[in-house]
Amino acid sequence: MKKRHSLKVIFIFAALAVLLFFIRTSPYKSADMGNFAGDSDYSSGSDSSWSSGGGGGYGGWEGGYSSSPHFYVDGGSSSDIDAGDIVASIVLILLFWVVLTVLLKIFGFNKGKRTAPAAGAQKTPISSLKPMSSYKELDPAFDEDKFKAKLSNIYVQMQNAWTDKKIESVRPYMTDALYAQFDRQLSALKQRHLTNYVDKIAVLDVSLDGWKQSGGEDQIIATIRTRITDYTVQDADGKIVSGSATAEKFMTYEWTLSRTTGEKTAEKGDVTTISCPHCGAPVNINETAKCPYCGSILTLKEHGFVISAIKGISQRTVGR
Repeated sequence: MKKRHSLKVIFIFAALAVLLFFIRTSPYKSADMGNFAGDSDYSSGSDSSWSSGGGGGYGGWEGGYSSSPHFYVDGGSSSDIDAGDIVASIVLILLFWVVLTVLLKIFGFNKGKRTAPAAGAQKTPISSLKPMSSYKELDPAFDEDKFKAKLSNIYVQMQNAWTDKKIESVRPYMTDALYAQFDRQLSALKQRHLTNYVDKIAVLDVSLDGWKQSGGEDQIIATIRTRITDYTVQDADGKIVSGSATAEKFMTYEWTLSRTTGEKTAEKGDVTTISCPHCGAPVNINETAKCPYCGSILTLKEHGFVISAIKGISQRTVGR
């Protein structure tokens, strides 16, 4: 094991030695560290040092590179670099960078290297939305605080229903397409005899970013920030196959809530009872999404906002 490690070190140092040799024998090198020297003067009034708090260019430097930088030959005299020399030097450096990268990969020096987290979905630009204060002009009975509280409640209901593997109860709050997507995912879990547990649910913040109209619908864009634990177990023995029962995940979602343009919020508050569009029977929509008389699955789309899209914006895991 030690011999293999020694060979790796020897190869890396040999490659570095070759690289340093070519750089050393290259006709030109930079005038000073940071390339501050150049043909154009700048006064002490513009700080040319590297600072941690500056507001200029890279590293906070507020000076400026010369438009025609000088480099020095090993003999000590200065000389201007022409375009061909600069290109040749860049190609040489890139070539040896590639060689070093290949050597590192071959000998496993990059194993265990931490990679940057994957990018989340892009949030809807605020510039494309109208402020929520203007929505009251269309719907005077709309209450932003009640709406946010409702979204918070729906989030908790959704996660509990997912863990119970019975999502029919949250059917009224989604479009047909979104519900079908969740239903397919849940069916796949059931077929594999797995259960995805979402526990310790806490909704930390709900904010309404704004609203817009599209395709005959009013759409409200909301940001939901939560804290959960998320892990999947085998139904047969309860063994955790992914996730952690103790690690906390801080999640940020973007929800799109849609309602047919022209619909208004009921003056007396949220709709709790509707008539089944199939048989006409009264149904308490807060208790069930299925008509107890004819068995039809119901939705609130004609009566209030439903979730038409969900984006995962970010995730931050704390603990193990």
